[in-house]
Amino acid sequence: MASARLASVNRRKRRDIQHFGSYVKKNFEYIKVHLRQLTYAFETLTLAVNQRYVSDKVENITDISGFEFPLNEIETMKELENLLSSGDVKTRLVLLLGRVGGDVVSSTTYRVMAKLKTNRHGTEITWTSRSKPNEFKHKMVDMPRILAAICDPVRFHPRLKDATDYEVYTSVKEWLCLSIDRYKEEK
Repeated sequence: MASARLASVNRRKRRDIQHFGSYVKKNFEYIKVHLRQLTYAFETLTLAVNQRYVSDKVENITDISGFEFPLNEIETMKELENLLSSGDVKTRLVLLLGRVGGDVVSSTTYRVMAKLKTNRHGTEITWTSRSKPNEFKHKMVDMPRILAAICDPVRFHPRLKDATDYEVYTSVKEWLCLSIDRYKEEK
């Protein structure tokens, strides 16, 4: 009789421990979800404050050493590549291009590219300069600072802060491939 009572008490304790464990686990998941939401809200607020601070600090964002966007000449693109070693120029460019918006990496990258260069200019550039025989095109890969200046505005958006270079580069390649079609439609 005592052993049956002891076994019953032990089963109840195990069941209580299991219930307590599942209760703690469920509440822990609830806390994690709310912590993620708070973290996202905090990051968004921090980004907005920083953007306002940087925008106030950089007087005229659109004046980037006399460049007019979108760029339409390969020479101006190379000049901009050389100027991007300066932190101030890069900050201004990222702020200018970071305002285009978008909800996914590809659409945001497309908008950044459209703000940065014209479709005609896009037809003169390929990712690795492979094109038809007897046709020379410039390499986008030879402009690492421009590529970084494309990735940063995409990541400027709070939802896209974890976007990888590969995702952005893939979208840049697609934009360059499709620029000839867009240019033909413009004519």
